[in-house]
Amino acid sequence: MKLRLVSLIAQGVTPAAPASPSRLVDLSGLGREAWQGVDAEAYVQALGDDWDDRG
Repeated sequence: MKLRLVSLIAQGVTPAAPASPSRLVDLSGLGREAWQGVDAEAYVQALGDDWDDRG
């Protein structure tokens, strides 16, 4: 009985397709909306100032 149950379960399970490898270029622009309105120079300067304050 257990073997029959395992067989029925195995028949219903389909193997997942192998994931295609991601290319780095596919990530281009991902999350850009999170940085809208942020001045890059000011952001980097603030990071540097914070780093200096910790030292």
